[in-house]
Amino acid sequence: MRAAVLLLIAALCRAQDLANASLEQLMDIQVTSVSKKEQKLSRTAAAVFVITQDDIRRSGATNLPDVLMMAPGIQVARIDTTRWAITSRGFNGEYSNKMLVLVDGRSVYDPIFSGVHWDAQNMPLEDIERIEVIRGPGASVWGANAVNGVINVITRSASDTKGGLVSAGGGTDSDFFDTARYGGSVGFTDYRIYSRSFNRNPLPAETGPGSGPGWTMMNLGFRSDSKLRNGDTLTVQAEGDRDRYGETDQIVSTSPPYVTISNDSYSASSEYLLAKWKRADGQNGGMSLQAYFDGTNRSGPGIEEKNRIFDVEFQHERRLGPRQDLIWGAGLRSDNTTAEAAITSFQASDIDLILNAFVQNEIELKPDRLYLTLGGKLEHNSFSGFGFDPDVRLIWLASHRQSFWGSVSRALRTPALFERSGTNTSVVPAQDGSLVTAMFEGNPAIHPEIMWGNEIGYRVHPSKTVSLDWTAFYDRYSQLRSTENMPPAVTGNAYPGMQIQFGNGHKGETYGTEVAGSWNATSFWKWNMSYSWLRVKITDIPGRSYWAFEGDADPSPNHQFQVHSNLKLRRSIDFDTALYHVGPIDSQRLPGHDRLDARLGWQVRRGLEVSIVGQNLLGYRQIEFRSEGYTQAAESRRTFSGKMTWVF
Repeated sequence: MRAAVLLLIAALCRAQDLANASLEQLMDIQVTSVSKKEQKLSRTAAAVFVITQDDIRRSGATNLPDVLMMAPGIQVARIDTTRWAITSRGFNGEYSNKMLVLVDGRSVYDPIFSGVHWDAQNMPLEDIERIEVIRGPGASVWGANAVNGVINVITRSASDTKGGLVSAGGGTDSDFFDTARYGGSVGFTDYRIYSRSFNRNPLPAETGPGSGPGWTMMNLGFRSDSKLRNGDTLTVQAEGDRDRYGETDQIVSTSPPYVTISNDSYSASSEYLLAKWKRADGQNGGMSLQAYFDGTNRSGPGIEEKNRIFDVEFQHERRLGPRQDLIWGAGLRSDNTTAEAAITSFQASDIDLILNAFVQNEIELKPDRLYLTLGGKLEHNSFSGFGFDPDVRLIWLASHRQSFWGSVSRALRTPALFERSGTNTSVVPAQDGSLVTAMFEGNPAIHPEIMWGNEIGYRVHPSKTVSLDWTAFYDRYSQLRSTENMPPAVTGNAYPGMQIQFGNGHKGETYGTEVAGSWNATSFWKWNMSYSWLRVKITDIPGRSYWAFEGDADPSPNHQFQVHSNLKLRRSIDFDTALYHVGPIDSQRLPGHDRLDARLGWQVRRGLEVSIVGQNLLGYRQIEFRSEGYTQAAESRRTFSGKMTWVF
């Protein structure tokens, strides 16, 4: 029966090539996130996965987190309408503090709580050229906080987006979503201007009266790429974003009734301006200078956050003879951050000045076969002083179809502002279930977390239609953050008081494996599959009194699996499906769940496409993740949407 169905589909299909390149062409894609220079994906000694623009289009995704689900080994869990928990290789959370996220080389890592506000990453998905996802440490070039991985979103050059684009749609998840873009040229400068907006409906909250009035967003931005004299280029980008969103929150206070459920609306705004000058020097390398300003204002359940960042970085690449390629750079960053909450008496503010310098040398030990990369980054910040992140990588190209690689790296995670200087007084449940007034205090003596990562990998392309990429890792952590009991505090409230301070009382290890494969079954049918297995073990240091043992509660699934089918039914019709399986999260008492997405796209004529997308078609109403903060979890649900895109 199955064979008959496959034969029938094949008979109805026209043997047209997929928009995706062949597997060999994909392995020749130039990636920049591993070494801060262009190199072929097949020659990178790291666990790298590239999500292309065509992958994004055919996924039917309308937000960046849904796009990232395609990357093997990445844990993506939705908390509520506007919040996600995203990381790789463990330690997931609403503010996952070991994953560095970049947009065109601009860090969007939040220094207040550590992590990423995913609701603020709203660039038009049509403008993304590719997303480079690195699983494993990248601190030797990107610095502190690139511990378990790096996600680098790279947008398209203005020269690739000339003309107009209008995209609009809606469905059960969104009343509407739209994107408008226009690009052109003025003299030696290419440019584009764009806007994006949407109104998303709220997800049903686990407790309380729903999750607020949904999520409304609008942004406006531009990019220009200029060709200067001597082959130099200048890129200027700017964007402003305004959000209004609702949340169901558990609000705690130091006076009766102590704990209440609220359903309120909050706002967020952000803007950035980035400029990058680049000079190429043929085969000898080149240099670049990048500077940006990033400002953010956010309101939450009784909390106000302000963040002002200025960052400048210089980089130089130089060939040293026929077999060595040296790249080095230096940078300066200023973080001016403030957070304050009246309800929980939380406040923290600081100005961090961060200096950094890195060097990396790739040595060709055997021509076209064996490459050794040695590098490291030295970083100094005004809080924890100097830190050094070295890195050693080796790759052996056994043939043009297979390669073996390995690496040893060190990475630091800088303590967040609230961990080192915040104060927070609230009523919380004790381990015996009773309520206590707890005063959380930042620790000015807290140290950075340290990770030593060890990886090996194997890539093979036994034929032009099949590829396999396997990685195994073993990572050791020390000085992990802990919450430790201090002498009892006098609070003057109805409940007994406790004083709690952050420390470095945990250590641990993670290990696992990740495998991804592709199969071009026919010229019109492609399959992608991946599986990841993870174990996290955290232990405490004897002789300390802990408020909570976070190691027993690492909210990471042990198993994840996904399979994608990209089928071209006719020259103008695509049918794409994706099945995801996520194992249970025992620490949050959440069962495993499955998700099935499907997209049907029709190229009505050149430049005009209409698509219908169904997500979570199996219909499970599942809590995917519970926040460690005050946000109440929401249930995922089945959704349908339609979209029209006109390129002219």
